[in-house]
Amino acid sequence: MNRNPRNVPWLELRTAAGGPDSGPATWHAQLAGELCRSDREFFDEAALALDFPSYFGRNWDAFDECFGDLLDVTGGGMGHAFGGRAGRPECALHVTIHRAEHLLDEDRPEALRILLEILREDLSADHRPDGPHAYADFRATFVCRPDALSSFRDRLTAAGLRPEDLS
Repeated sequence: MNRNPRNVPWLELRTAAGGPDSGPATWHAQLAGELCRSDREFFDEAALALDFPSYFGRNWDAFDECFGDLLDVTGGGMGHAFGGRAGRPECALHVTIHRAEHLLDEDRPEALRILLEILREDLSADHRPDGPHAYADFRATFVCRPDALSSFRDRLTAAGLRPEDLS
């Protein structure tokens, strides 16, 4: 799939939780990396943390579609596209993955590459047949142990992380 990457930093790597407050208009979703060691585990955790609909198919195509629908605020708040929902009132999503050094570490290396591609996509650059859409702002923070930061950064780089992705 051809994707349009974001031209702004969207990912922060940290060795401790915290950091700048995103403000009250930001939805903070938390995932535990040790519960996301395979794509199957990641899909389960992401579905809970991001309040995906019950029809979420728990595969990369379904994650891509639901994540894009979640951020689409054209006709309502975040998540309104899931049907039957008003959507969340926040205008930004900040996903924090704690103990991120475990993220997809028991899966094939391609899984981390796919996840990074989905998260870095600039959805506003899509040319949709039903006209332009508005999307919530997105950023992510991956928090890992200090002694795991270097090897985790190497995994991210091997999966296609670009220097311009990091804030």
